[in-house]
Amino acid sequence: MGFLNKTGDLTIPCIYDNADSFSEGLSSVKINNKYGFIDNSGKEIMPCIYDYASGFSEGIALVNFNNKGGYIDKNGTQYWED
Repeated sequence: MGFLNKTGDLTIPCIYDNADSFSEGLSSVKINNKYGFIDNSGKEIMPCIYDYASGFSEGIALVNFNNKGGYIDKNGTQYWED
């Protein structure tokens, strides 16, 4: 999957296995069964290392890494649940 702009021009190449719509300026993307985040220019903001990642809401996204659930903020700070 990739992204097109409003006029139909390809703006982010079709390299992802899956991609969510942009939320709060970031999209959760999946490649090789791992999730990460890109901005609307296609720049990788957080690497595809997560087993799962939701879209951002109120500045945080739900993530899962090595069977551990938690949240990540837009700065990449991770908060793991006990």
